[in-house]
Formats: sequence, C-alpha cells, structure tokens
Amino acid sequence: MKITALKTHLVQLPFEKPIKTAIHNMRSVNCVAVQLLTDEGLQGESYLFTLNSNRLKPFHEMVLSFEDLIVGRDPIFVEELWTMIWSEINPSGHQGVTISALSTIDTACWDLIGKALNRPLHHIFGACRDKIWTYASGGLWLSTTIDDLQREADAFIQEGFRSMKIRVGTWKYLMMWKGSGPYERPSDLKSN
Repeated sequence: MKITALKTHLVQLPFEKPIKTAIHNMRSVNCVAVQLLTDEGLQGESYLFTLNSNRLKPFHEMVLSFEDLIVGRDPIFVEELWTMIWSEINPSGHQGVTISALSTIDTACWDLIGKALNRPLHHIFGACRDKIWTYASGGLWLSTTIDDLQREADAFIQEGFRSMKIRVGTWKYLMMWKGSGPYERPSDLKSN
C-alpha cells in the first residue's frame, strides 16, 4: 500500500454565543481535516483541532508541508514516516504547530493501518480490556448559569455518564467564587 495523496479540508464552526473559561474566550471550534489516500482505495483520516480561527492557517500550512515526505510511502512504516517528519521539523522545534501537524499525519497513518488490517487500533496496540470508563467533557462551561449547568449535568446522567468535567476556572477564580482566602492552591484541587 502506498500513500497517493494528502487531502485537507478546513472546518470552521462558529458558536452561537462565545464560551468563556478562565483561560479562553472561544468563538469557534476549527480543525484541519486530513485524508491520506492510498493506491488500495483506503483513506486514513485524522484532524487537527484548534480553538478560534486565528491558528487554523498555520496548522494547515504545516500539515501540507509534509506532503512530499509521505506521498509514495507505505503508511505501515509509520515509525519511519514519524522519524522523517521529526527530523524535518527539527529547525522549527518540537512543540506547538510542528508537533500538532506531525501528530495529525501520524494518526491518519494509524487509521490506515487499522483499516488495512480490519482491526481496531486497540487490538493492534495490544488490548488489555474491552470496556473503558468515560466522562462527559463537552459542556458545563464557566460562563453557564447554575440552572443551565444543572440541566446539562442531568442530561449527561441520562446519557449514562457517571462522571463529568466541569470548568471551575483557575484556582484563584475558584477561591474567589467560594469566598475563600488566602489564595493558596489546595493540593487536591484540579482546575482549568
């Protein structure tokens, strides 16, 4: 199997109203959708996610910059492809935009491997269980009213979730909200 083309599609989904967290003001969710086409008709898919649209173009350009490294190659050799891209991005650094783009290509290759072998990736990696616990993390925003938070939490419970992520803000925000002080981070407090 050989990769014959790298296709991308930019997706921009504006929110009806902005979502505010302690560290973000989100107006949209965006991604670079990636498809790796092959000579066997399989398509490896992945996406690179970003909040707001201002980082979408650099992510897209970085993904496209890897095209000449992967077209004509066998995606089964995923580690070789990863190493080639890792070496290529060395002058730019191994973080941020470069690593996000590398990870997107890597994921699309693994998607191809799973499809080629007709197996889910957790079987290929060495499965150790057939079920996992999940939690709901797509709501319960800091900017939501208490009544809406209750409705969202109830809906998650009705969907079968027993755990959920709630955005409470930074620890200083949480302490101010609780009316606590002084502002020392409790050791068991995790917040975002």
